[in-house]
Amino acid sequence: MLNFAIIGLGGLGKVHFRNYFEIKEKFKSDINLVALCDVDETQFTKEITTNLGGDTAPIDVSAFKLYTDVDELLANEKLDFVNVVVPTYEHSTVTLKVLNKGISALC
Repeated sequence: MLNFAIIGLGGLGKVHFRNYFEIKEKFKSDINLVALCDVDETQFTKEITTNLGGDTAPIDVSAFKLYTDVDELLANEKLDFVNVVVPTYEHSTVTLKVLNKGISALC
């Protein structure tokens, strides 16, 4: 079982969140989403609209640990990889924090 977190729950982060459930079911994948992180805690319940279309309803985050600080997430969770879905200008900062902890990053 590979444990992972999603960092960034804006429009694309929510798309990745929803896709996790489809991948896990369709491919019987051995991945386990354990935590979500966004500096703006309103993103955990906010409706979204993206240029990708699709579901704009709020996501159900009740089964996951929630963080508003990347450093706290990385210190408290045992992760095999992290899905970095923050704004582009923050990719390198967040990804380097993840990699420096010895965790793989999908960015």
